[in-house]
Amino acid sequence: MDIKAIWVAAAGEFSWTKPGWLRHIGAKRVGSVVLVGTMLLALGLVAHRYQQNQPKPLQVGIAVTAPGVASLVDDALVPEPLRVTFAYLPNPDIVVPAALSAARIDLIGAVVTEGIRLDPAIAGEWRFDSQNVLTFRPESDWPAGQAFRVRVTPGVLAPQIELATREVSFETAGFNVSLREANFYQDPIQAGQRKVVASFSFSHAVDRASLQRRLSLTLRESGSDAVSYTHLTLPT
Repeated sequence: MDIKAIWVAAAGEFSWTKPGWLRHIGAKRVGSVVLVGTMLLALGLVAHRYQQNQPKPLQVGIAVTAPGVASLVDDALVPEPLRVTFAYLPNPDIVVPAALSAARIDLIGAVVTEGIRLDPAIAGEWRFDSQNVLTFRPESDWPAGQAFRVRVTPGVLAPQIELATREVSFETAGFNVSLREANFYQDPIQAGQRKVVASFSFSHAVDRASLQRRLSLTLRESGSDAVSYTHLTLPT
């Protein structure tokens, strides 16, 4: 059986002519270049594998405790602080020390004015409450449902600390409102005097004037169009 004849019948004939550069430098030299390139590639793969098998360095991770909703204390809002905690990450190649002191020793208990950034920025104060806890106390309440990013630079930490990441994100609690109860009242003497008394529950403190402007009530009597009432009053 003529294999060549079968190939030509199935795929046709092909021809190849050496390019000028190959004829110029010679096949032996090309073979040498290919051999050297293959050896360099093999050495690179060996070096990469060696690097991958080396013990991983001991690193410190960053965890954030997002602030909760502000508390009302003596008729004043007290915002919840943001806490950034530093801790060793698990490492199968190294015995992880039991204790960590991440903060630069001169900053423990002190106000931190640089090396830490909150984005978007809000007014407040950063302070190392302990050697591993960095706390931010805002001057006013946190905006509801807002995403933030904290970036830490090594300058605020002890020289030997290697961070696994320098950024961490969080989101503040979203704003929620729910209707607790609603009661319809009709004056027994003056039938035209009617009112609806409703109670709402809010997750955050609400500005009274702003709430008053946004209150409305829509009624729909059988067989008629809906009627909206916007002149509603809040209890004093």
